[in-house]
Amino acid sequence: LLLPVPDELPCKVPRVRWAGPPEVVATGLAGRYAYEGGEHRLDVEGVDLADGHYSAKARLQGAAPMPLQLDVEGKVQAPLDAQRRLEVQARASLAGTLAGADARLKLDAGIAPAEDAAGMQARLRAELAPWQSQPIVQADAQLQDVDLARLWPEAPATRLSGEVHAGPAANLGTLGWEGSADLRNDQPGPWDEGQLPIAQLQARASFDGSEWQVPQLSIAAGGGRIEGSGSWQPGPEPWTARIDVQRVRLSALHTQLAGAP
Repeated sequence: LLLPVPDELPCKVPRVRWAGPPEVVATGLAGRYAYEGGEHRLDVEGVDLADGHYSAKARLQGAAPMPLQLDVEGKVQAPLDAQRRLEVQARASLAGTLAGADARLKLDAGIAPAEDAAGMQARLRAELAPWQSQPIVQADAQLQDVDLARLWPEAPATRLSGEVHAGPAANLGTLGWEGSADLRNDQPGPWDEGQLPIAQLQARASFDGSEWQVPQLSIAAGGGRIEGSGSWQPGPEPWTARIDVQRVRLSALHTQLAGAP
């Protein structure tokens, strides 16, 4: 992606709205794009999104293998309780190459309290193959007291802790892939009140190149449990599933379901 002449373009946008769904509104976007010496440079001096303020720097070489370096930093205001708020620092880096089928990118992202104090924390590390049919080569995430509503507009209020892992599975062939999740939400509530009704999620999944398998799915919600398993593959009847619901109060999932059988 080479341009014939150097170029520079400053940018200021008071408000950007993505209609969605979900709707996303960003304000105070200011930055600068430049191209010189075969390199694309983008500097985002600042943008406000949800309860966070973010900045970013991106560098991309125009010639193959198109090395990319992207760094994002931000600050988010997260509540400790009804009276106190904690400033959380967010950061992410994406580095690698973009050209060709063998392109690889490494992602390292996290959030942590700005001061040495307990609060919302998360870490995500992943290796990506952006042009492959299975773009996630490997991923690992750890969460502690994460409130999604503070990070993304329209997301439910949560207090998520746990781990998610995904990566190659040699026993499933060259395209084999498997993942697991063990998450709990210490602040469950009805969806229509801006909360996530799931209190705990445990799941395992695998992919052999043509068929998805979910041998284990266990969800605690509404004071009961939902257990299941299933699979999906291309075909006239792609889905097979087994679901067992026990003692789930529907009103705890959505208040308009109060009184439903």
